[in-house]
Amino acid sequence: MSTGLNQAAEKLNLAIDRLEATIGRQAGVQADKASLETEIQSLGADRARLADLLDKSEAKATRLDTINREVSHKLVEAMETIRSVLQAETGGA
Repeated sequence: MSTGLNQAAEKLNLAIDRLEATIGRQAGVQADKASLETEIQSLGADRARLADLLDKSEAKATRLDTINREVSHKLVEAMETIRSVLQAETGGA
């Protein structure tokens, strides 16, 4: 009868070992999940920051483009004025 009891105790020990291993793996999975959730939140914050930076950069590029066009227009006007003055001084030649 002690052999049957020993076998039952051995089966119980094996079952407990498997249960402990499963619990250990589950704890690892939970830790990995928490780590991934933290990383996802961090990536979301980075994405928001980068989107804001991109919006600001696009607005600045638009302002610079507008200023560039205005300066170009003023340079053309200045060149035309200089050309007119030079032509008037040379007698319209």
